[in-house]
Amino acid sequence: MTTRFDEALAATLEILDRTRLDGRETVVNRDISGRISVGVDDTAADDGLAGILAALADELKARLGAFAATRPVLRRSEMTLPELLFSAPDAVQLGPARRLVEREVTGAEWSRPAPETPAGPPRFVFYGFKGGTGRSTALAVLARHWAEQGLRIAVVDLDLESPGLGSLLLPDSALCRFGVVDWLVEDAVGQADDSLVGDMCVRSAIAQGTDGRVWVVPASGAAGGRASRVGAAGAVNASLVEKLSRAYTAARGADGHVREFGERLSGMLGRVEGSLASAEPGVSRPLDAVLVDARTGVHDLAAVALVRLGAWASYLFAVDSRQTWQGYRALFGHMGRRRDTLRRIRESLRLVAALVPDSGREAYLASFRAHAYDECLEGLYDVVAPGSLDDEAFSPAIDATDAPHSAPTVLWGRQFQAWNPVEGGAVTAAEITGAYGSFLETADRSLRRHPGSAA
Repeated sequence: MTTRFDEALAATLEILDRTRLDGRETVVNRDISGRISVGVDDTAADDGLAGILAALADELKARLGAFAATRPVLRRSEMTLPELLFSAPDAVQLGPARRLVEREVTGAEWSRPAPETPAGPPRFVFYGFKGGTGRSTALAVLARHWAEQGLRIAVVDLDLESPGLGSLLLPDSALCRFGVVDWLVEDAVGQADDSLVGDMCVRSAIAQGTDGRVWVVPASGAAGGRASRVGAAGAVNASLVEKLSRAYTAARGADGHVREFGERLSGMLGRVEGSLASAEPGVSRPLDAVLVDARTGVHDLAAVALVRLGAWASYLFAVDSRQTWQGYRALFGHMGRRRDTLRRIRESLRLVAALVPDSGREAYLASFRAHAYDECLEGLYDVVAPGSLDDEAFSPAIDATDAPHSAPTVLWGRQFQAWNPVEGGAVTAAEITGAYGSFLETADRSLRRHPGSAA
């Protein structure tokens, strides 16, 4: 019988459960092709271990077939650099003395630990598993709302492969020279300096007429939107595609430290936050919040935004459809690859009922919230036995008003379909409040709870 990728890991764990290893540390290693090997700590070997490991290797080869590594069992004593496997920082705990290391081209950011919430302004992430849920417009509405309160806001477009926030908040004439993609390319060769940061940030007219400020950091600046061409003097204008192909790598600093993709992006945000604190002559005031527009799906960019940036709150935009809930089930499953990471971030997550229709609204929201609770109960919350007094368990009740499943609403309205939030026009303040009021109140409460909030 052929063993498929979906079955190989479970088969490996089943075999290990039946193998008498006497509590020895084991690390299951799955390489880029999906082939599996098992590292076994044999530093305290006994006379029978060699036979046990030989039998283990034979069974793994027979059961896994093409998904068994050439050497399915790796003895620690025979490895040149055993710490690369046994001390891998991305290892996921599977049980006592057993861990999993995934060697992936993409997806590794889901397995990395979530950092502590960084010092500085709170970061708010806007995410949707699928596009078309109105998250970017909601972000723009919140930016304007907070500017009306006199707050200083930075908006960052991390939807690098389908950028749109820059064009939503900035006219072509105001687009800055560089963007996030440029930072990543320049940072990889040690050229992400203060002048680059200055050329990545530009004020948006969405705050016009308010006492606040809104700065935009686009995914790509004016220099990155043209096709690559070589001019008469040999100068090259790099296109967005050419930069993206180099953007997702790790980078080694002058001190030899290798910074992974998520660490690099978080560092970029820190530099932007520091720069904008003194962006205006004679004014030294930190930002009040940073709003991050994340990529859809389960790409590493989504992992970075939701897991690796230390977000104060992450808004998960959703509609009540089977495809949406299947997607969030998969998302929560990726988050759960590290239980320590899930425990650290889950209270910052909040589903948002987006594009709520006019007709049958009450029934729609009842269905949405029931599905939201079911998915959170399955993927985010702790299982608590009836009558349990476990104070550390996180398992909000279905009628909780401040939990990941207790979704604020954004109502659908035809008037918003072609609306430009910078130019204003066809949409009145009352219509904005009617459609977005629930969401804005939720964001306001979250901002006020931040220790450094001036709101």
